[in-house]
Amino acid sequence: MITTGQAMLAVMSVKDAINLYRGTSQFKGLNTGMIRTLLRNKEFVLVASAEFPMEHAWLVTSALMHESNAVLDIPDNSADAPIPMHSGARAYANGETFESVKKNGEM
Repeated sequence: MITTGQAMLAVMSVKDAINLYRGTSQFKGLNTGMIRTLLRNKEFVLVASAEFPMEHAWLVTSALMHESNAVLDIPDNSADAPIPMHSGARAYANGETFESVKKNGEM
């Protein structure tokens, strides 16, 4: 449903999320490259549509990290990460305040 715009967030296995982003395996031929990571653990990743608003991604990341008791991790934000990190999750990881994210989202 995330490939058709019917859902903005999805929990997927890391392997499936990478395949979706790359358009490989069972996701061959679908609208790919349009997901970004918010959070992950060893087996699963929370992905969002690239169109998911920055301030919403910041809020979701903040809420889940606050309550995760270290079960969740911020995903890889390097240039060679298998799936790019959502800008809102990156803002949270970099310590930006919600107010600054909301202001940037309004521009």
